[in-house]
Amino acid sequence: MAPSSPLGDENPRKALLTLLSEFGPSPALPASRLILHPFRSIAPSLAGDFAIGTMGAIGSQSRHDFVPDDPEQSMPSANELYDKAVDLRDAGDKEAAIATLKEAVEAEPDHTLSHGLLARLCVDLGQFDDAIKHAQRVVELEPEDTFSYTAMSVIYQRCGRIPEAEEAMAKARMKQMGLD
Repeated sequence: MAPSSPLGDENPRKALLTLLSEFGPSPALPASRLILHPFRSIAPSLAGDFAIGTMGAIGSQSRHDFVPDDPEQSMPSANELYDKAVDLRDAGDKEAAIATLKEAVEAEPDHTLSHGLLARLCVDLGQFDDAIKHAQRVVELEPEDTFSYTAMSVIYQRCGRIPEAEEAMAKARMKQMGLD
């Protein structure tokens, strides 16, 4: 069963096109150029949410086929690179996933999701210094997020740095209790 749209329609594409037709055509974004992109790789709870992009006609391309409306805009976004890295990781190619994520953080240095996944993949491949660097960057970008500290604690543990892991976990607990 397809995820339900916020408009109550079982087909989110149809609901979106209906909504757009009520407001009339837009020369800047013709309905024929819309594509819905599921956020399936960010979190399972967001699997039913959709973002609107202009990558091509509805259903005509996979989410990794980047066809810019502007020929000068040829680089995929950090989100697109992240999605590609998730697919590479899921296919078992962690090295390629790391290379793709490094492209994502080069394109957008503050892309938290890419830094988080880089930390995890680097620790899996024994690249402990890089793993810690990316976990620390996540905490810098999301200092109020308890999970950032918890994830950093796990990275430190897996790198054999127990005192730092305990410190990060203590910070996570303090934030969770509001004792920051």
